[in-house]
Amino acid sequence: MKMKKPSLPKPLKNLSSSEKDVTIIFFLVIVVFILSTTFNFFDLLLLLIHRYDSWQLDDLIVICIFLVFALVVYSYRRSKEMKQEIKDKTEAEAALLKANKKLNLLFNITRHDINNQLMSINGFLELLHENVTDPALENFFTRITKASSQISTMIRFTKEYEQVGVHAPSWQDCRTLVDTAVKQAPLGQVVVNNDLPAGMEVFADPLVVKVFYNLMENAVRYGGKITTIQFSANESGNDYIVVCEDDGDGVAVDEKEKIFGRGYGKNTGLGLALSREVLVITGITIKETGEPGKGARFEMLVPKGVWRMTGKWEIVP
Repeated sequence: MKMKKPSLPKPLKNLSSSEKDVTIIFFLVIVVFILSTTFNFFDLLLLLIHRYDSWQLDDLIVICIFLVFALVVYSYRRSKEMKQEIKDKTEAEAALLKANKKLNLLFNITRHDINNQLMSINGFLELLHENVTDPALENFFTRITKASSQISTMIRFTKEYEQVGVHAPSWQDCRTLVDTAVKQAPLGQVVVNNDLPAGMEVFADPLVVKVFYNLMENAVRYGGKITTIQFSANESGNDYIVVCEDDGDGVAVDEKEKIFGRGYGKNTGLGLALSREVLVITGITIKETGEPGKGARFEMLVPKGVWRMTGKWEIVP
């Protein structure tokens, strides 16, 4: 008859070595407590303390060596576990980075091929347009050209945002982000007032500058009679709210959430959707709270731990 090897209970099998050690120590404490209440161990402990003077120095050294040895063993096992955890995490990050590089390469090749096909379509369409002069077909030529242009715009847009979440978030100065976006955005005659406090930083994806760019571009594109865009900020409890508002036509009540959906809008329909994706990486949320007819107002709620003040609190004129 074969003897079965003793095995740990199933719950203990799923624990790490250090967790098993802590569990065993916990059970030993319970056992000691039960024994102490049963056999009056506290009285025995007091008796041992009273007899301490009679202990030999060698006995104390042996006890100290035993305790140090136990601590070294526990520390070694825990250190080994931590090294393995770090190794696993490093390997996982390396594998993810490698996968991202392959995906980006695939996207670049695909974009290049699509652009080549679009150029062919536009070329043949232009030749067809020159040979077909029927006015009744003019509307169809216009629609095809517009659709082709829209596809081209979307491809360029995806190129800009293929790096979302690829690089680690970092601390970035909000005032500088707005100033950078102002230089890139097609503002025309629209004035941007940057009233964000100096030294106010947010912990966000490196592409957060595109969020400010998109807010400006959307304001100019859909604002109608817009003349001014203003950025400001204020504390709300432990959080911070960064505000972008304008004096344009505003957003209809039934569209306040729809505008963040992919494909919604007259252009690519991706600007605000991807802006929300960029912000949510570090827990920042965005919503539209303006009053229709009085201008759009976008509020970005930056939670505690994701914003900080690095300089003196002041509004820079």
